[in-house]
Order: sequence, then C-alpha cells, then structure tokens
Amino acid sequence: MSSDLILLLFLIFLSGIFSGAEIALTSLSVTKVRTIKKDGKFASKAIFKLKRKPENLLVTVLIGNNIVNILATVIATIWGVRVFGDNVIGVITGALTLVILVFGEITPKTFAQKFAEPFSRVVAYPLLWLTILLWPITWIFEKYISGLMKLLKVDKSFHSLSEEELLAMVDMSTEEGVLEEHEQELIENILEFDETMVEEIMTIEKNIEAIEVSKSIQEAAHFFVNHSHSRIPVYKGSLDNVIGILTVHDILRLIHQADKTKNLSKFPFTPVIVVPKTKSISDLFREFQRRHQHIAVVVDDRGQTVGLVTMEDILEEIVGDISDEQDCDAKLVHRVDNVTWEASGEATIEMINEAMDVELDYPEHQTVSLLILEELKRFPRQGEKLSYEHLIFQVTAMSKKRIEKVLIVKLEKEEENELDWE
Repeated sequence: MSSDLILLLFLIFLSGIFSGAEIALTSLSVTKVRTIKKDGKFASKAIFKLKRKPENLLVTVLIGNNIVNILATVIATIWGVRVFGDNVIGVITGALTLVILVFGEITPKTFAQKFAEPFSRVVAYPLLWLTILLWPITWIFEKYISGLMKLLKVDKSFHSLSEEELLAMVDMSTEEGVLEEHEQELIENILEFDETMVEEIMTIEKNIEAIEVSKSIQEAAHFFVNHSHSRIPVYKGSLDNVIGILTVHDILRLIHQADKTKNLSKFPFTPVIVVPKTKSISDLFREFQRRHQHIAVVVDDRGQTVGLVTMEDILEEIVGDISDEQDCDAKLVHRVDNVTWEASGEATIEMINEAMDVELDYPEHQTVSLLILEELKRFPRQGEKLSYEHLIFQVTAMSKKRIEKVLIVKLEKEEENELDWE
C-alpha cells in the first residue's frame, strides 16, 4: 500500500474523529458536564473547559474537519492521477465524497451520539490543545460571529433548561422506569407550585368552620372537640369580619386560667393573615414561614371573605393528601353498581374524577355541592336531577340548606345521544 493511500485513510479517520467530537461534546448536558467534572480526571477537566466556551469548540472542530477533508481531496486526486491518469478525476472526487460521507460523517456521528461520554473523554484533551494552537484563527472567527449576531440582533446568551423541557424529561424518565410515578407527580407539583393561586386550593366560604366572638370559652372548647381542628377563625358578626385565630393551646390555657362562661371577646387572639384570592401559594407559603402562622383568610377584590387556606392545604399541593389521626376515614365517594356512585356533597371533583375514571371540566378542588349550585343557579330540591357532561347528578339527601348526598350515574354514549335529542 502506497504512502499516499495510507495518508488518505488517516485523514478520513481524522475527519471521523472531528465529526464525532462535535456530536459527542454538544450532546453532553450542563448537568452531565458538572457531574463528570467532579471525578477530577484530566479528560473531565478538559471536557468542562471545552464546554465553557462552545463557540471556540465549534470553530476548532469545523476548521480541523475542513482542513483534513481538503487535504484528503488533494491527496486522493494526486494518487488517482498518478495511478489512473487525468480522466478519472471526476470519479475519484465522487467516490471520495461518498467515503467521507459514510466513514467521516454518518458512522462516527452515530457512534458518538450513542456513546457521548466515553467518546468525549477520548477526544477532549487533544481537542483542548488544538483550540489553544488554533487560538488566533478561532479568535478571528469568534469576533466575526459575535459581530454578525449583534447585527442580526440575535441573543446568543445561554438559555438554561425550560420548564417544558424539564417536564418532558421527567415524563421520559418515568416511561423508561428511572422515576416512579409518585416521584414524577412530586416533581410536577413542585414545578407548578408558583403557578397555583390561593383560590384554587382554598376551602370556600360556605364550608368554613369558624366561631363567633360572643361565644363562651366553654362553647369554644366544645367547638374544638366536635370539629377536630387545631386552629379556628374567630369572627364578629359575619365571616367578612374575621378578627383573629383561636388555637387549641389558647383554649387549654383559658380553661385553666379564666372563667369558662366568659365570652371570647375578653381575650387576645392570634392576628389573622388576610390575602387576596389571586395570591400565589408559593408567596403565601413564604409568608406563613416568615410570620410563623398556619392559616389565612382569603378575600376578593371587595374585601369580602371568600375562603380559608392553611399550611396543610399548601403542602398537599406538593405531596398529595395528608391524613392524620383526626381525619375522617369514611369514603366520600363509593360505588353502587357498574354505572352508579353515591357521593357526599362535600366530595371534591377530583375525588369524583378518580372514583369514576372521568375528567369533568370543572375545578378539581371544588365540591359536588358547588357544581350543582352553580349549574342550577339556585338551591336544589331533594330528588332533583342535573345533567352535566356525561353524568347525571341526583340530590338524594339534604339538611336545611346543605346538600348531603348525591347519586351520580355515568351515561353510556347511546344514552348521551338520546339525552341530547331530548
């Protein structure tokens, strides 16, 4: 084999190295590079230095690749003319293009993408020295690229991983078995934490359990026992005038130190936090931490009380439902038969969706009672039915002005069509 042919094969090999290096190093994420750097090896440090200046890396690789490809073309032409004569120059050029495409581009890039880290470790140190040797040339090209970017008003600043990309990575990791489903849910909940408003998780005004300030200490103690809360709002006149928060600790102290028949107005309360319904739960969480409190009253733009939110409500947005020894274990939704479920009026839409395997177009934190009231725009009669999407809701039990039980029937497609015609 002639020296020209050996040199040609070596140049094609170098072309493959440059092509593979480009793909391997650009495939490594910032997180991966930082992890690699921690092992302290020379190759790892070289990878970190190359990735720190991606423009220099790219220019160096492209210059090196073009130089070896041009040299390969020259050597192939000289060798071809010497062996076959001038008539085969076109054939040699075409054949060399195909060889470089297969062995200098496609094959090494495919291999390097699959084995990005080990390939990068092999080529990083030599490539780092090459960037130093070619520094004057790369500097000129870098200034040219920078000027062109400014002229075209292109932002060349580094953009970190977007939330959408991170969520996509989490989904892929779950599908591949790297993450468990509960881990995926936890990560997604954390990412959505800043976007969730207080009004989405609050207990609505009609479901707030509070005590009037005119009640006695004895009555307040019974209220705590009957409702199993550690903190309750105290109001004067109406819930639009919440004047403080009463805790179990306060009641225990008052029972032992004061006359049990005295009303609550005689004693100080924990100041109440009042927040707008549009406040993000992440901001409220930090406010809870700063003020060492666990409960806040939610108001609308007119200052009227519309709900109540607790630290537990916020934490449940991240970790899911939190049950303690005081929580009721009774199921709020249970199956009657294949198409029928019975639900408490206090059951949330999320509970209905999970139990019946449906996706109602209604806020998941709201209750069945609220859905019925909003759809009817009045208080229902016992036995009254409501059609909502592909479900039939029937009020089966009431007490005063409260919906206690609801029967929910899941319609089949044919039944839905018949209902639409009716």
